[in-house]
Amino acid sequence: MSEPPKKPDDLPDQGLQDLSKDFLDLWQQQLTSVAGDQQLVELMARTVELMNSGASAYAGAVQSAMMRAQTSEATARDGGQDTRNGPTGTGAPGAAAAGPAHGAAEPDLAELEGRLAALEKRIAALEKSSRGDGGKPKGGGKRRKS
Repeated sequence: MSEPPKKPDDLPDQGLQDLSKDFLDLWQQQLTSVAGDQQLVELMARTVELMNSGASAYAGAVQSAMMRAQTSEATARDGGQDTRNGPTGTGAPGAAAAGPAHGAAEPDLAELEGRLAALEKRIAALEKSSRGDGGKPKGGGKRRKS
């Protein structure tokens, strides 16, 4: 049994459907081959673990910076007196602060800032070279500072 002739309007949709089916078939083949490669699976697991530990270290650094900022603000607001142990500052001291997480070093925020600046320069250079218009930004040449 043959298919009825397709109308011209149906051709683009059929082409997209064929393309999407081919893409999904290739994607499934890729995932199947990756799952069968034990070394690659282990490498991917270690990579995800490293990304998670980096995110945890960053979150810890941000939290620490926020705590220091809040403490500085509170000390300045209270006339330079530390009132964390009660309103008069005479309360019994609480438990010692928890130490850093195992394996996490205190991040050097200045180094992080320098590395971010270097990355921004590299991205700007890549954007400039990919524009092909001499690197002139669109929209009047104004660049917002963050």
